[in-house]
Amino acid sequence: MPLFVLPDSNKGIALLSLLVSVLALTLKYAAYTVSGSVALGADAMETIINVVSAAGGLWALGIAERPADHNHTYGHYKAEYLSAVAEGTLVVLTAFLIGREAIEGWLSPHPALAPWSGLALNGTATLLNLAGG
Repeated sequence: MPLFVLPDSNKGIALLSLLVSVLALTLKYAAYTVSGSVALGADAMETIINVVSAAGGLWALGIAERPADHNHTYGHYKAEYLSAVAEGTLVVLTAFLIGREAIEGWLSPHPALAPWSGLALNGTATLLNLAGG
């Protein structure tokens, strides 16, 4: 028997994805704050993409389900493509930001403040992603 029942609509699944992403971001940011680890900070930055793309996907699904009108004779389904382009752009931007953080951490390293606490919080976020994402 499943742990919980998934929504049966695309918008319901997108909303669940947004909720899980926000909770995971909260845990990962807490892990970064507690530990001061550059790696956990980079993981939190990457999770921002998940939140934004889940929100963008939910928005795009809302737009795409609109019926055709005089300006969009074939409907509004292209909103989903625009959402995908925005997500791809965010991936590239985040890669540059993570690279900058990695270089700064490499040039001026510092020990993690509380590595085990940070790893525990990050592990919890991973379990949350596995369970609901």
